[in-house]
Amino acid sequence: MRAQVCDGVACNVAGDVVVTLWTRSVSERTWRFQMDLIERRIAAHPEGIVVINLVMGPHSMPEPYMSERMREDYRRIGGQVRRLVMAPLGDSLWTSVLRAVVRSMVLIIGFSKKLRLVDNMVDALASAREVASPATPSLTVLAQMTNELHLALGLLSPSDASLLPP
Repeated sequence: MRAQVCDGVACNVAGDVVVTLWTRSVSERTWRFQMDLIERRIAAHPEGIVVINLVMGPHSMPEPYMSERMREDYRRIGGQVRRLVMAPLGDSLWTSVLRAVVRSMVLIIGFSKKLRLVDNMVDALASAREVASPATPSLTVLAQMTNELHLALGLLSPSDASLLPP
């Protein structure tokens, strides 16, 4: 377990879970960065994986061509994702807009039964555990993964990392 960073986006993987912390808008580079990690998890766990996206805002929505690419990728991997968790984090107006965009996208690609839109990191981690397999990390490990993402992006100092809830 070690966070990897690409242009303001950090990913961490353990077992059958990929956790991503977004602090910037989706770009081709950052989307490919996340998808590469997801595809490697799928290859290692053909029974399915869990993807958790923590999206800190506000920032702009993806360009239309990126939205289409995201839909195509989610359609392609949909059968191998047991749960997609989205946690928009930030002010209420921005999170409301992001929730609407995510809901419309998952309806189009048929992910609505797998999607969980949650309000915070604690609920995101709990949602991942609801569909746990033997390969799914414990809540404690999932919390450590999110701490590492915050540390990797400079959002917490090492002494503050213990302040994030497990």
